[in-house]
Amino acid sequence: MADVNEEIVAQYLKLVKKWLYAVDISFVVPQNYSNVDILSFDPASGKYYDIEVKYRSAYTVAATDRTGKDISASSVQWLVEQFTAWPERDKVIKQYTGSRSTTKVLVTTKQMMGKMVAKRHKLEAAFKKGLAKAGFRESEVWYFDEMIPEIVDQVRMEGRYNTELLQTIRMLKVYGNQ
Repeated sequence: MADVNEEIVAQYLKLVKKWLYAVDISFVVPQNYSNVDILSFDPASGKYYDIEVKYRSAYTVAATDRTGKDISASSVQWLVEQFTAWPERDKVIKQYTGSRSTTKVLVTTKQMMGKMVAKRHKLEAAFKKGLAKAGFRESEVWYFDEMIPEIVDQVRMEGRYNTELLQTIRMLKVYGNQ
């Protein structure tokens, strides 16, 4: 896995959620390739999750224009299209899920969707409505802001960790306590 943001989500799925996952599932699109960032399975519920990771540390999506008009639907359309632009995406997912439906999950930052709760909820609702219009009934938005502390809490100063991310967290815990 080359993208550290996707690695953070994968480790969250493994350590915190205890879910199974596959990363970087490539598929052909006209004149190029695209990919499913992470496809995950929750063994407790039997549900599949199609996860798209969009880390943004400075960028913020607008919910209104300069006049105060609600533009949330058009502002999040590019995020909806991450899941809907290519029918090939669903075809490759079905190879893994046996045609069972998936919950679409956007993982991002509160910075991107809005530090104010009301704005964030407006953009989340617009995102979910956009996916529902495309035929995807179940969708969620998760935030790095909440996930990272949960991962850090799971990493102990002793033990074996097989990823650079978890080894780095452990090292920071060890040397940060001196």
